[in-house]
Amino acid sequence: MFHKLLPCTVIGAAISLGAATVVTVDPSRSEGAVNPYIFGHNIEGGNGKGYQGRTDTPAGNYASGAWRPELNAPNSELVGILREAGAKLIRYPGGCLSHNFDWETAVGPQEKRPHQKFGIPELVRFCREIGAEPLITLGDLTTPESAAELAEYLNSPADDAHPWAKQRAADGFPQPCNVKFIEIANESDHGNHQGEPRLVRTPQQYADWVDRVIRAIRKVDPTIRLGGHFSTGTGWQDPWNTALLRKNGRQLDFIALHPYATVVEQAARANAYPELILESALAAPDQTGALVREYHANTRRLTGRDIPIALTEYNMLWIDTRSPQGMLSYGPALYCADLIRVMLQKENNIAFANQWQFVNGYFGFVHGGRWKEGRPLNPWHKLPGYWLYRLWGSHFGTEQVGVAVTGEPKVEFGGISRTRQAGDAPAVPVEFRPDAADKENYRIIPTGPDSFTLKLKDFSGEAYHNFPPFAIRPGVSYRADYEFRVKSGDDSGAAVGLGFTDARGWSKTMSASGMESELWEREWIRRSVSLAVLPDAEQLSLVVRMIRGVKPVNAEIEFRNIRLTQGPQFPAYSAVTSAASLSPDRRTLYVIIFNKLQKESAPITVKVADGSARSARLWQVTGPSLAANNWKTQEVAETVSGAEIPAVSPQGFGLTLPPLSMTAVEITRELPAGK
Repeated sequence: MFHKLLPCTVIGAAISLGAATVVTVDPSRSEGAVNPYIFGHNIEGGNGKGYQGRTDTPAGNYASGAWRPELNAPNSELVGILREAGAKLIRYPGGCLSHNFDWETAVGPQEKRPHQKFGIPELVRFCREIGAEPLITLGDLTTPESAAELAEYLNSPADDAHPWAKQRAADGFPQPCNVKFIEIANESDHGNHQGEPRLVRTPQQYADWVDRVIRAIRKVDPTIRLGGHFSTGTGWQDPWNTALLRKNGRQLDFIALHPYATVVEQAARANAYPELILESALAAPDQTGALVREYHANTRRLTGRDIPIALTEYNMLWIDTRSPQGMLSYGPALYCADLIRVMLQKENNIAFANQWQFVNGYFGFVHGGRWKEGRPLNPWHKLPGYWLYRLWGSHFGTEQVGVAVTGEPKVEFGGISRTRQAGDAPAVPVEFRPDAADKENYRIIPTGPDSFTLKLKDFSGEAYHNFPPFAIRPGVSYRADYEFRVKSGDDSGAAVGLGFTDARGWSKTMSASGMESELWEREWIRRSVSLAVLPDAEQLSLVVRMIRGVKPVNAEIEFRNIRLTQGPQFPAYSAVTSAASLSPDRRTLYVIIFNKLQKESAPITVKVADGSARSARLWQVTGPSLAANNWKTQEVAETVSGAEIPAVSPQGFGLTLPPLSMTAVEITRELPAGK
């Protein structure tokens, strides 16, 4: 029976304590090999020319501090840092710098590429220095033929039949590079940011292009793992996703997803709720896992396959004009580090992952490395994320084993942006009745207290019909569940659905959510949409969202069984979480443990199920608050390094975890003879 210690407030949390917390590790329950490619990162190493109208930029030469072009060599300090962090996959050229990226300008003699000295040969060298594999993202303008030539450059033998491979040999790699992963563009659904030439593909155009690129590359090298990408932040039901899966569901090796948590892009809103945004970092990791599983379920429904998902970018995202170092703070670092635990869970089927992004910029976990004429311009700042990733990279093994946490404190969260309300209270129904509308290109006809029909006539453009607003409780989550089907009409690529919006309007609050589906569902299908409302919100409206297709639309769509509820979308989150693994010789058991309580220590018992423990040491990272960022002083750091844990019995030992801490434990085991 849980006992409430603290009242639930808008920016506070309610904590429930059960029995003593026990972390049970079972070395005999193997969960398979640890996927090393979950420990990946992004480095911005592409020339930004054309991105949002820019001219040539230095990222293509310096790779944001990772490369020293005057030495034609990696930054040696950063090589050591990334080795410590266990980085095993480097994504290049980095996010939206990929849009206009032309790989052919990133190979060949450096003197002929003055703005891309950190090109593909340098990327391969850099990856080999740190012990990682490269992940190359194709530019939006890459033709299938050029994609095939890239595969030849990377992986074909350097002979007369393969001229691009001969260029690779001239670039310093006579043997094939054996690159394993190529990602077919980055966030193409939002276009190439006013790049020149301008390119915005429709969902079907992107799906067709992916198909042609895959076929072209596989003629050259069928071993390269190839993937397209889901839409950016719009939900699995986006027409972009259905078009991609319907066209390519049988041939994709992975699909990229960018699950940024707690996105608040309006600075005034971010500045108003800094504590709530930071606290969301603690609730978000398991919600991201649920999101990934939702994508998997719908991918299986559409394709019949469980296609691995690659989180090629993940982090939090908000614009904080009061504290430009906010994104560098302990809160986002804890989200990213605990998300690794979630990604390691086999049911989430993660192909690989790349934290956005390790070096410099608005998100970097280490800052520095700027050089001029061989001299450092600024020292390295080791920010909170560095210390957490260092624990993962230095104290985790190669074989994952079973771990269970019981009796841990549970924490409720009010919700903001994409991080939904978490708690144990039951959902409360909200009264709703649709009203009629008769507009030039659409009509809404109520057919019951919880149903209506939408008729589109020569509809083009976009329209959002708000039903009458209803009073809400601020700082909680609201959800709409419904069914819909297309009774008649054409499959024009248009999409419709329901959503929520703050009654004050999108332009004032940027608080809304939506769930649109293409007009090809002829059978009744269930949908749901939710919104974590702002702490100062007073009213909410349910919205009918209508998005244009490739031609004017005529259709009749039915909605029924519309149910609105107020309350938690997720259970209260666990304040103590853990992952465990073994060394290759099975003599060392590694246990990672987080305490996500902000003020309270967490006394725990670590139980070794097979009684093989003989001794144990621990390493620990702590910080004073979620806002700590190390910009001026090292507030977040490794405070315990290799300390012996006293009173270790074969069955385990006790620990007290400090607030807001990550602990790595190495347990020396005694194996039975012959093991």
